[in-house]
Amino acid sequence: MKKLASTILAIAMVLTMICTTAFAEEIPQPEGGKKFESNWAIFNVTVQIVYEEEGYRVLIRNWDPTELKGIEWEYNCVYNEEKDVLESFSSRKHTYILNPDTGDFTYNPAEYDDFDLDDNMTVFAINENGSLVWTDGRGQDNIDLEFTNIGNFEGAWRSEDSACNGGEYCQSDGLRG
Repeated sequence: MKKLASTILAIAMVLTMICTTAFAEEIPQPEGGKKFESNWAIFNVTVQIVYEEEGYRVLIRNWDPTELKGIEWEYNCVYNEEKDVLESFSSRKHTYILNPDTGDFTYNPAEYDDFDLDDNMTVFAINENGSLVWTDGRGQDNIDLEFTNIGNFEGAWRSEDSACNGGEYCQSDGLRG
């Protein structure tokens, strides 16, 4: 009886390892979605889009350097090949402040942190000018914003156009993880 139980247990362990390996393989990134994966910016707002396993994580930060506070939106999205857009299936929004004495950020409770339904889905598209257009499904946070592709980097970005002239910087410090 012990021999039979040991054999069944060994078979179960082997099957578990095979299933784990099969599910651990990353789903390949859709070709059409690769154009989204970058950093994008407009005056004091940065967007970072990265591909992760099965979809895209979009992090948007609006930073006010004079008040040392900002707003952060985070979306988990999938690429819709038919529409050539990223569509959110979950989203989160909250504010944060910087303590100038410690350099630490304090995040306030989320305004929302939930799955998106069809009526509050956020969409990211690239228009004919190559700009990223953000259509927020939960409000009017993005009215008339078109983001410029600034490439992948971490640090402070200063635009050469009028959006960030006058010594104003747009911040990109990567995704929290």
